[in-house]
This record gives sequence, structure tokens and C-alpha cells, in this order.
Amino acid sequence: MKQEYSNPKMSELLLRYASDYIAMGVTLEEKQPYLDSSILAWNLSLLPEDEREEEMQASLRKLESLNPGSKNLEIPKHNLAILIEKKLTEFPEIRKLILNAEISIVNGKESLSVTSADFQETDLSNI
Repeated sequence: MKQEYSNPKMSELLLRYASDYIAMGVTLEEKQPYLDSSILAWNLSLLPEDEREEEMQASLRKLESLNPGSKNLEIPKHNLAILIEKKLTEFPEIRKLILNAEISIVNGKESLSVTSADFQETDLSNI
């Protein structure tokens, strides 16, 4: 369901978008890769549809090279596809490129810090 936001804070949007997925990790160290995948999916969703699949495949090849033991990339591909669709459906008007995000503990609670910028078609190297 598409949601309306006026002047959204990216950390809040990212949590609405992917909190269930990120929560699949138990510790901060386990949650960060889920957060990173969520960011990748968000940023891929900003691309024109005809470029999205190619960039997703490039990202999966990079993931495979970083994790030589991982033979099955169908699960990460499936997760990315679900997250991309969720972003396109629920937040189509938000055109912010997420540059960085990190989960940390602040005052005994988990906190999400997000750096983002307005997306321009020339930003493809940042995805």
C-alpha cells in the first residue's frame, strides 16, 4: 500500500520499509548485512526497470566473489526482488539514494543512522 510522507526522515522510512527483514539478525553484527541488503534493494529500485536486473546481477556476482563458499544466490536474489517491489509499491515517490546506514546502540537502545542524497540518474556508481 502506497503511503504518503511529508518531509520524511530516512531512518524512519528505512525502518518502515525493512524492519522485519533487518530483524532476522539477532545481534548488531548479524543485522548489518540485512540492513546492507535492504539498502541495495532500495537503491536498485531507483533505477529504470530495464537497468535494474543488470545491476542486481552485478551485485550478486560481487556478493558471490566476497563469499566464495556461497553457491546458492537464489535466496539473496529473491529477497532483493521482494524488497525492490515493496519499495516501488509503498514508497514510489521517495527518490533518495541511501549512501550509508549503520545500526548502533545509543543509550541502551538500537539506533539507525542513515546518510542519503537526492537521486540523480548519474548516481549509478553509488549503487
